[in-house]
Amino acid sequence: MNTSYSPSIEKNNEKIKARHMVAGLEAEFEKMLKGKEKAFVGLPATGFNLERHILKRARQENIKLFCYEANRNVYWDNMETPRVNRLLDQNRDVLSYTMDSLPENGYVASASTTYKKYTSPMFIWRDYCGVANTERIEESTKQCSPNSVIVVTFYAKSVRNNKNVPMEFKHGYYASNLEPHLLERFAEQGWINIWSHRYSTNPYSPMLMMAFTNTLKAHKFLTA
Repeated sequence: MNTSYSPSIEKNNEKIKARHMVAGLEAEFEKMLKGKEKAFVGLPATGFNLERHILKRARQENIKLFCYEANRNVYWDNMETPRVNRLLDQNRDVLSYTMDSLPENGYVASASTTYKKYTSPMFIWRDYCGVANTERIEESTKQCSPNSVIVVTFYAKSVRNNKNVPMEFKHGYYASNLEPHLLERFAEQGWINIWSHRYSTNPYSPMLMMAFTNTLKAHKFLTA
């Protein structure tokens, strides 16, 4: 699914702080599963900022990275940028980059260009930065392997004339109902909230970022 993207967002201080929160949680995820097979799934945009840090220890930590980009222009700009192309080429054993939307939780891209079930724990960052419409909520709340973590980022002000949203978000109640609705929907599918964080990349784009895990054991470790 496409999301609006501007390169300037990558350098925004609030976005950098939010990325650091995700990076810290991902590092704890690795520590919790030290030596065990696991995966990171995300949308690197143009920077591959978090991914570069994970790659430094990917082989030692037994973690594979599955990255996606639905915007054709962003994808090919990356492929034609020497720095990114070199990164992909040097890490092809642990890093894949696919021109497509993020697959549903529990699935990753395979060499055959189809998607396969992934049976080890996953750290999934669904950095939508768009409206929490019905499709995004449904794909975000799907279950996957135990001890997984999912982080979602949604636009937190209004539905932006988007009609494909839950009834609770209509008639001007999107901003006030977003967080409690997401907490309820994730809990219904067995996800436990780790933290919630609000930030803005500009005065007109407030965001809500929330992190969840799917076992009490992982929740205890990640909130200690």
